[in-house]
This record gives sequence, C-alpha cells and structure tokens, in this order.
Amino acid sequence: LLGKYGDFETDSNSDGLADGWSKKYADTNVELSTDKVVIGNKSQHMWLNTGAGPLYTELFINAVIQNNVTYFASLWAYLTRTPYQSQFVLPGSPSMWVTMSGSMVLNRFNKHFASFTPTTASGNFNFYYRMPDSNERFDVWVDGLMLVNLTRMGVLPPPLKEYFNNVPSTWADLATDSNITAIDGKVQSGNAWLNELLPYVNGVATLGYAWGM
Repeated sequence: LLGKYGDFETDSNSDGLADGWSKKYADTNVELSTDKVVIGNKSQHMWLNTGAGPLYTELFINAVIQNNVTYFASLWAYLTRTPYQSQFVLPGSPSMWVTMSGSMVLNRFNKHFASFTPTTASGNFNFYYRMPDSNERFDVWVDGLMLVNLTRMGVLPPPLKEYFNNVPSTWADLATDSNITAIDGKVQSGNAWLNELLPYVNGVATLGYAWGM
C-alpha cells in the first residue's frame, strides 16, 4: 500500500522527510541518511535531543486504510536506546494502537512487525518509537517499511496450506500472535510467519503481494 513511499529514498522538497510522510511533533528532527541503510541508498533518520518535550518520533502518511480489512506491516529500525514503546497507529474514533514485535538489540537494524484489523480508522497510517526519557538523545533510523493488505491476498497457496497442516486457509488467518505449528515441527506466531514469508516489496505489489510468484 505504501509503494515507493516505504523505501525513504526521495525528499523532493528538502524538508528532511521522505516524500509522502509528515511528522506529528515539531521536536522530532529529521533527515534522509546514507550511512545506515537496508533498502536502496537512504533511510529515514529521526532523533530527539536531550530535554525534548513530546517523547515520540512519530511519522504518518495517508495510506487509505480501510476498515474491517486485515493488514500486515513491517519495517527495519536501527535504535540507539531501547524505546519505551514502539507502535503502529491507525488514527480514528477511537484510534488503534498496535505494539510491534521483533528484536530491540541496539546499534543494528532489527525487523519490527505487526498485524491489525481496524474498525474505526480514518485512512492514515502512523508509526512511532517513544524514547524512554529525555535525559539523553534518542536516534532511530527506519527503512523498508511495507504495508500489506492480507484480506486482498486471499487464500494461501496449496503448498503453504499443506505446510501449516491445512489449519490456516487464508493469509489473513496468519495475522495472529498465537503460535502456528508447521509440518516440520517449527513453531512461531502467525505474525512471525508473515514476517518470514513476506519479503519487502518496493512498489504497487504491496497492495497484495503474490507469494511464490
């Protein structure tokens, strides 16, 4: 759903933000970075200085989020301090906050991900990393953000159905924190399986990634 906007490669108006994105709080400093990158040649660097007011590095984009549709989101993040929170947000009345899964090892890129089925979303898609306190500077680099419409992807390919013992039948069935066991004995949450099965796709294919094609 994000297409090119998920690669954080272009800043056409030189405001420090990749095209398509806006920042929620003025205290968040932003620039495109070339020294910490996973996808392409640039990433989005955000930081809060010591004594910052709002403790959030939050960005948002109009992604035309639909209600009663299941999505999977993932991104790469490089953190210099362990965040107090890391969440995807679907603004609405009420808004929906979804905690990211994934490793929080510092000073390297880690993959963070989650699934969600909004019912009161207004269309925007936000994400944030909240600094633990304002006593020290907080930096985060993000890259390769992907938002996938699992409902639109439909049924799982037959080989995957068999691999999962024919328990989940659709891609949306994998959108769960509950464990799913494969025929080879591997066990992990449905969201972790999605993270493993859905590689980053830079383009309109993120509207409904076709696995194995």
